[in-house]
Amino acid sequence: MADINESALLILNEDRTKFLVDHKSKEDVTSQWLMPGGSIEAGESVEESLAREVGEELNCQLDVSTVKFVGEYEAPAAGLPGKIVNIKLYSGSIVGQPVPNSEIVALGWLGKNDRDNQEVSEIIREKIIPDLLERGILLS
Repeated sequence: MADINESALLILNEDRTKFLVDHKSKEDVTSQWLMPGGSIEAGESVEESLAREVGEELNCQLDVSTVKFVGEYEAPAAGLPGKIVNIKLYSGSIVGQPVPNSEIVALGWLGKNDRDNQEVSEIIREKIIPDLLERGILLS
C-alpha cells in the first residue's frame, strides 16, 4: 500500500515524442524531474485537483473537458527513502504557455531516451515511460 497518493497530468508535445515535467527548488524534498500534479485535497475531484496544481505549478489553466485516465503507477517516492508513491496519471490539455510558478523552478520535456536519466524520478523512468511507450501513447 502506498504512503503517498497523487494525481499527475501527462501533457504531450504535438508529435507525442515528449511530455512536460517540472523541477522543484533544491530546498524541496526532491530535485528530480516530476510530473505536474500533486495530492488531491479533501473534497476535491481529480479534475479540480489537477486544475489547481496546473495553475499553481505551470501558471496555466487545465481544459477539464480533455482529461482522461491513463494509468496507475507505484514506486519508491522521490526524495523520501522508504516511502512508496502511487500516481494516478491523466492526460489533458492546458490553456496558456506553461511557465514555472510557485515552488517550480524549471520545466522540461522528457522522452524515450530519459529512461536512464538519474535526474528523473524513478517512477517516471521505470514505470511511466516504459508503459507509455508500450501502449503507443508516447512515440519514439
